[in-house]
Amino acid sequence: MPLFGIPLSASLIQEAAIKKDASNVDETISNISGSYNGFSMFIGSLGAAISSIIIGLLLTGDNQRNPIIITLLFASQGIFYLIAVLFLRKIKFEKPIIPDETILLES
Repeated sequence: MPLFGIPLSASLIQEAAIKKDASNVDETISNISGSYNGFSMFIGSLGAAISSIIIGLLLTGDNQRNPIIITLLFASQGIFYLIAVLFLRKIKFEKPIIPDETILLES
């Protein structure tokens, strides 16, 4: 989550603040950033909770030691990551994100 979540949420918050109130962007960012980050954390924990419940239900009874079910569960994680990446590709920003060149290390 931190690899994509933090830069994407920061860009989304900044764009929303610019659209909402262009006169004082910094104050608007400080007003809306808590709700954006709180919602992001809620959705992340909700997804983990639902997946834990589903995996717990699948691994009860005879499936506790079934290697095929366990292998399929690990393989399904890759499918869900692929779906997440496809959803992330749908996010469009009004201006392109330019990396900060001051962070780059000299060779």
